[in-house]
Amino acid sequence: MNCITILKEKLLIQISKDSGGLSHISNLLRFSFELNNLDTNSQDKNFFQLNIGSIIKFNNEIISILNKYPNNTIVFCISHLDSRMLQFLLIIGFFYITTLKNDSKSFINLIEQIIKPKCIIQSEIQKLYQALQSIEKIRQLLWIDCNKFNIKQYAINLIQYNLSEIVPQKLYCFSSPVDDKYLTKIFQNQNYDSTNSSPQKNQLQSQLDPSQYLEVLGNLGITQIIRLNSKTYKSYKFTNFGFKHHDIYFPKNSLPTFDQIREFIQICSQKDKIAIHCTSGSGRSCLMIACFCLYKYKLESYQIINWIRLIRPGSISQLQEQFLNENEQTIQNLFIQIK
Repeated sequence: MNCITILKEKLLIQISKDSGGLSHISNLLRFSFELNNLDTNSQDKNFFQLNIGSIIKFNNEIISILNKYPNNTIVFCISHLDSRMLQFLLIIGFFYITTLKNDSKSFINLIEQIIKPKCIIQSEIQKLYQALQSIEKIRQLLWIDCNKFNIKQYAINLIQYNLSEIVPQKLYCFSSPVDDKYLTKIFQNQNYDSTNSSPQKNQLQSQLDPSQYLEVLGNLGITQIIRLNSKTYKSYKFTNFGFKHHDIYFPKNSLPTFDQIREFIQICSQKDKIAIHCTSGSGRSCLMIACFCLYKYKLESYQIINWIRLIRPGSISQLQEQFLNENEQTIQNLFIQIK
């Protein structure tokens, strides 16, 4: 068996190098899954190199095709028995869970009918299942609305500002602003010359001045900022424009104390929208947001890790993932006096 029904008499998926076997179905329209049509991140192995924008884009295309051909049975096909099949199954699973409002377990039960053990190793199936379980949980929290999700704005915020919305209408992360005075000082102290092209210099020079964030943060309704990295700008660059500013510093490639986690959760438990940054906005920032979500929403660690990586590819290091896994229950049960 190489074909299963996703939506009765409307949508099938087929995994086979043989395109036959469906001649008995009338009004059949076949569409091939093409990786080239997707936005991928080749550096990120989480979610099989897909991000939320590319997945929702494909989800909306499925809906559009079903609406365009109401009298036909649609078949989505893939002949690649490799990582592209996992991408295909993740996208179809996303549609199955978020649009059709089904559960992840029933989808896995369906696809097990067409996946042979020799095609995908069991650990990859488990990875896919956990990814879909995470999407199902996020759907239950009402964090996903494909009708309202602005794919273009998501890409602009990520590319131009390195800014991502993690908890809808609540928590955002972005890379650290850097002002010109700091750049001059750090380069002089470290004897940088005009030809120096070290990774640290390139990274700092690519980051934006605080003034370049004022409009985009203001338009999102953000009123507070939490800085987790060492100072690369003066806080008045934000406070002079009405933002509250907090510092909860811990070094890069290290882990926060539980007192720091408590302080972070106390701030984020306020009603305000809050933007958090470390140096890149993908390590410490995402780790602390994950801690808040473990506490506030009682998510399991893999669920929030998968969600953050789907929104912000490449986030959360192995060390940080291990910390969240090992301290999940401790963080969920922290005693925090919310002011």
